[in-house]
Amino acid sequence: MLSDDAKTKITRIQDELKWHVDSVRNDPSLTAEYKQRHIARHYLDAKRAHAEVVEQDTHDRDARRRMLEQDVLGTGVSGLDSGAAIVSRRDAGDRAAALQDEREALALLRRADRSGDEPLARAIAERALDEQWAEVGNAFIANRPTIAPRYEELWDHRAPTLHEQVMESWATMLLVPDEVQGMSEYRMAEMLESA
Repeated sequence: MLSDDAKTKITRIQDELKWHVDSVRNDPSLTAEYKQRHIARHYLDAKRAHAEVVEQDTHDRDARRRMLEQDVLGTGVSGLDSGAAIVSRRDAGDRAAALQDEREALALLRRADRSGDEPLARAIAERALDEQWAEVGNAFIANRPTIAPRYEELWDHRAPTLHEQVMESWATMLLVPDEVQGMSEYRMAEMLESA
């Protein structure tokens, strides 16, 4: 899902494209060929700006997610050498992967909390994220108020559903102006170069 900042930028790009297209389209002193060429230029500029916003937002979101995953779902144990911490977390991940349902995950999380097995608790929290087991996620953060905001942010970084992706793509797409409808971007660029 795009960030609110990216959506705002895309809305601005859409509005600017519409304004430029309307300005060219409504100028009676311009020929149809001139209008088509300039509308193509404005469309290609907007498309490039749109792609840059989406790419940057995707990069930023992925980087933030990786940082949150390391911070929230790492071993959570200080004092272990890195090799022992990695082995402990890997084994905990294997146990969490074998969980069949949310009820079983909740029971294992409670046991991990009672015994102070933080790598196991974090592995279960990761599985809760993957499976969207809200009760397990809430139980995990209830005992960890210092990381609760970051876990909740990570929860919100889940992959969007297909429906959400379709709705967002419709809301953030650039409409191709009628004057260049059906024309490939290559053909538009070629037309601009020959002008």
